[in-house]
Amino acid sequence: MLCRCDNCGLLTQRLPMLCVSCRTEAFSWAEVSGRGSIYSFTIMRRSWVSGFGGFPYVVVAVAIEEQPSLVLITNLVGDFVIDDLEIGMPVTATYEERGDAALLQFRLGS
Repeated sequence: MLCRCDNCGLLTQRLPMLCVSCRTEAFSWAEVSGRGSIYSFTIMRRSWVSGFGGFPYVVVAVAIEEQPSLVLITNLVGDFVIDDLEIGMPVTATYEERGDAALLQFRLGS
């Protein structure tokens, strides 16, 4: 689910006060496909902050299918070879339950 402007249809990650496109104040939640493509990524191999582990892992910027200008940042999960990752590869949303919350993540494939 993403927030959609009721006037112009622009999607955003969270409920804004005004649409950055048309300046309206009316928004609704809209279901989206969960599909997108890798816009950019980086490979995290170490951290200087305690509490982080599980290296290496991939932080991915995903352009969503419905509005490629909207890019979501999270991590890439599942089975993949880091050296085979490329910009433009298709990804699908998945969620990891963490207590009372669900963390958005993406995995390769459409």
